[in-house]
Amino acid sequence: MRLVGFAWVAFAAVCYGLLGVFTLLAYEHDANVSGVTIARTLAMVPLLVVFAIPGGAARRANVQAGWRPLLAMALMFTTMVGTYMIAVSRMSPALVTLIIYTYSILAVLGSRAFGWSRLGRLALVAAALTVGGSAITIGFPAGSSDPIAIALAMVNAVATALYFLFAQVALRTCDPLTTSAAASGAAGVLLFACAFLIDQPAWPSGRTGLAAAVCVGLVSTLIANIALLRGIGHLGGASAAVVSTTDIVVVITTMAFVFDQPITTGLVVGAVSIAAGAALAPVALIPSTSRQRHDLRDDRSCSAGKRPSDRLPF
Repeated sequence: MRLVGFAWVAFAAVCYGLLGVFTLLAYEHDANVSGVTIARTLAMVPLLVVFAIPGGAARRANVQAGWRPLLAMALMFTTMVGTYMIAVSRMSPALVTLIIYTYSILAVLGSRAFGWSRLGRLALVAAALTVGGSAITIGFPAGSSDPIAIALAMVNAVATALYFLFAQVALRTCDPLTTSAAASGAAGVLLFACAFLIDQPAWPSGRTGLAAAVCVGLVSTLIANIALLRGIGHLGGASAAVVSTTDIVVVITTMAFVFDQPITTGLVVGAVSIAAGAALAPVALIPSTSRQRHDLRDDRSCSAGKRPSDRLPF
C-alpha cells in the first residue's frame, strides 16, 4: 500500500510540475498573476459539490469534527501562494525556489517532533538527497539576494511542510476528496479575494492561452491536490513531502522541451539524486507504531469516525 501512496504522490508531483509551463503559456497570451490565480481558485469550485451529492451529510459531519487541521491547511496553502508571489517579485525565482525546497527536511523533522515517525539515518539521507538534488538541479542563481524575499521564502518552506503534516491529521477524519474540497474551498475564497487586491485580472487570449489557464486549474490544482492527499493518506506527511520534491525535475525538464532550454549535466545529476531520495522515503520514514501504520493504509477508518491516533500539534 505504501507503493500505491508513492505512485499517487509521484503523479501529483508531475501535475504540480507542469504548473510552471501552463503558467508561462498563460502569461505569454496576455494573462497576469491575478488572472492565473483566479483560474486556480475557480478550479476548486467543482470540489464543493461533494457536499451536495449523496453522502454529503456524512462529509459535512466529518468536516465539522476535523475543522481545525482543515482550516490550518487552507491558511498554509494561502500563505504558500502569497509568499511565493511576493518573494519572486523581489528576488530571483530560482533562489526563492531553492530555499522553499528545504520543506522536505522540515516535514521530516516536524513528523519526528510530533512523534509520528522515527528519525533514522536513512530518513535523513532520503531528505538530504532530495534537497541536495534540488540544489544541483536549480543551480545557484546569479543576482543579489533580498532579506525580505529570503524571509518570505523561509516562511513558505515552513508553511509547505506544515501543510503536509496537517493533511496527515485531517485525513484521520475525512477522505481525500472531502479534505481537498474543504481545505481547498476555504483557500480558494481567500485567494480569490487576494487576487483582486493584487491587480486587475487579465485573462489569457487565444485557444492556447485559455487551454493553459484551464490546465492550471484542472491539472495542476484540482487533480494534483486530490492525488497528493491520497498519497499522504498512504505514506504520511513526511514521506509524501520527500517524494513530492520530484516535481522540480518535471518543472525544469518540461521547460527545457517546451521552451528549447538545454538539458544540463546538473539537471541529470540532480534528477538522479532526487529520484533516489524519493525512492528511499517510503522505506526510511516509517510511522512510529504499528497502529499508525495501519491507520495510514486504511483511509476508510477515517470516514467511519475513528479518533485520530496522531497527537495534534495544536
